[in-house]
Amino acid sequence: MTRSSPGVARVVAILNFMAEHPDESFTLTDIVRALKLSRATCHALLAGLVEANYLYRTNDKSYVLGSALIHLGQVADKHLSPVRISLPEMRVLADEYDAVCTAVFREGNEIIVRERAASRSNLGWSVPRGTRLPLKPPAGTNWVSWSPEADADAFIDETMPGVSKEFREELHAGIRLTRELGFQIILRTSDDQRGSIGWLFNEPDAVAGISVATSLDEGQTYPLASLAAPVFDAQKNVAFVLVLSGLGGTYTAAQIMQMGKRLSDAGHRLTDFLAGRQP
Repeated sequence: MTRSSPGVARVVAILNFMAEHPDESFTLTDIVRALKLSRATCHALLAGLVEANYLYRTNDKSYVLGSALIHLGQVADKHLSPVRISLPEMRVLADEYDAVCTAVFREGNEIIVRERAASRSNLGWSVPRGTRLPLKPPAGTNWVSWSPEADADAFIDETMPGVSKEFREELHAGIRLTRELGFQIILRTSDDQRGSIGWLFNEPDAVAGISVATSLDEGQTYPLASLAAPVFDAQKNVAFVLVLSGLGGTYTAAQIMQMGKRLSDAGHRLTDFLAGRQP
């Protein structure tokens, strides 16, 4: 992987340090001590940042954030949305696996499809943007897979009242596997290929046609319906979920791991974009 130059890294370190203390001002000596930079190097970098209006030098020779950063922040907030940034990631995944990739957000007990990309052969399977559907297990457990077990139980009780003990245990086993792998595996339990995205259309038999994987064994093949990987926000909550669906046929455990890793890697990159943190 290409590494940034030391000079760029030092500039970033100064800006990050100032952003972490937005209500304070710092002298050259303060910044040198905090970031362990040489005095000459730090002075030169600060002078450049002041000239560009990224920092402002006050009359008492201390430094605060500059006005140019306000404009940059406003532009980023308006135009660099996670949905917009996620689309190139989704397009690559959809084309690579001849599938449909959606960015699914949660609003209460509903999900909304904010963005989607579909390979050429899967155009008819693609869920329209703006689609709102009830959130329910088994696929919906990806929203609580990184939550305490009590929260997962509360979600199951609320979305599937009267669920059997056996099905609850299956869901929890699926949650454990999701946490272990970093992505969720949904399998088809019928020969209906459309079941791989039936849950997104809230079809009456969608839950009956799919199940959450509870194990992944080398040498086995699986009727894969979909994969899902989370994108986390700064509070370690699931901001949204990337779902790779429209998958047909059977896949080996190795193939599923390769696909899942590609999907979860995309989720990691989008988490970094949001300045998010993994639980």
